[in-house]
Amino acid sequence: MWTTYPFDESERVLRATKLSFVDSVWEILGAFLGRVPLVHVQSPRDPASAQLNLRSVVLDNSTQFLEVIQSENVTRFTAVPSVLEVLLLQTTEKDRNATLSGLRYVLSSGEALRLHVLQQLTTNLPDATILNLYGSTELSGDVTLATTRRPYR
Repeated sequence: MWTTYPFDESERVLRATKLSFVDSVWEILGAFLGRVPLVHVQSPRDPASAQLNLRSVVLDNSTQFLEVIQSENVTRFTAVPSVLEVLLLQTTEKDRNATLSGLRYVLSSGEALRLHVLQQLTTNLPDATILNLYGSTELSGDVTLATTRRPYR
């Protein structure tokens, strides 16, 4: 991943996964080693909490979540497929087009990515690369990667 999808100086990474989820390591260290800003999303349910639950952020206010991505110029973020699906279901196409156009990479990890979610992602994010990562925590992360760009039918 490091050499195939390198960071450039204009990127900004959204840190939205729980620290107990192995993908948080890539979010934090990837941004740090890539020398790019790390945007931290705080859960509206418990602003003082050190742990973040992206599912609650998206479920509580998907539109506000999209606004953070846009206002902070986020270029990559990681989420489990079920959160990506909720994000697609709870927002309008107009809102997604207005707020997600700056995304370059969306990393889907932690669950199986269903075909209909992948198709919606590639349709709604025509300029982004969707990385479907899969593996097991016991192996310290992802072991397979599928790259998808628009259109995927």
